[in-house]
Amino acid sequence: MAASTLDLDRRKQQAAVLKESRGFEHRQFAASEMSLRAQGDDVLQLHGYASVVNTPYDMGFYEEVIKGGSFRRTLSEDPDVQLLINHSGLPLARSKSGTMSLTEDVRGLRVEASLNAGDPDVLALAPKLERRDVDAMSFAFVVREDSWSEDYTRREISDLSLHRGDVSIVSQPANPATSATLREREPAIPGDRIASALREWRAATLLPVERRSLSHDAQHVLGSLLGGRSALAELLRLPAPTPPSTRPKRAYSPAARARIDHLLTTRRA
Repeated sequence: MAASTLDLDRRKQQAAVLKESRGFEHRQFAASEMSLRAQGDDVLQLHGYASVVNTPYDMGFYEEVIKGGSFRRTLSEDPDVQLLINHSGLPLARSKSGTMSLTEDVRGLRVEASLNAGDPDVLALAPKLERRDVDAMSFAFVVREDSWSEDYTRREISDLSLHRGDVSIVSQPANPATSATLREREPAIPGDRIASALREWRAATLLPVERRSLSHDAQHVLGSLLGGRSALAELLRLPAPTPPSTRPKRAYSPAARARIDHLLTTRRA
């Protein structure tokens, strides 16, 4: 099995995880056009873009693009979306209350919000925006429709939902895109380690099942490429490892249990 095939299988597995979870994903973009302007004595008007469309960005093991029109359906459904700081805390504004509006234009998802100038969170945020100490926006969404290239190196999102999500002003560096549901890109594994691990795997498959094993390094390399121990077990044609939560718990006698509890309590003290 070639290393490129292992890499393709890993990308397929990670794409499957994204599809099966269908939970909230997050993307972060540099907010080059974000501005905060006074509108009367009590209101500050925020303008910015929480997302761009038709612009590819790197997601680690693949490239992603949100297609133009992806927000059309969800915006027509009058979604309940909050404006937050770093995706947490009480809202600065909210679409449901009419203090924030979201629209899609040729650039992306445009945010316009009326902020209470007397809100302590707004008072703390305003000078940071003016100084560009905070210069990025992010949004939370659920994918409704997407598609992948044949080699799983490119994902196109064509429909998504913003309902019960948020758009956020974020303090992290202006990374093109981030996601809470994906691992960061792992360091590249040298080719000689991959080749050595594959040679071990090939030799192991020639042995009876009960004698098949790999060195720790080969397990690490192949497990990283395949995305987990279950896939590695399948590669060796071995039973998949039992998840920790389903392994039978060891039974202790009352006396032994009391001794263990005493030792743990003493150690913590």
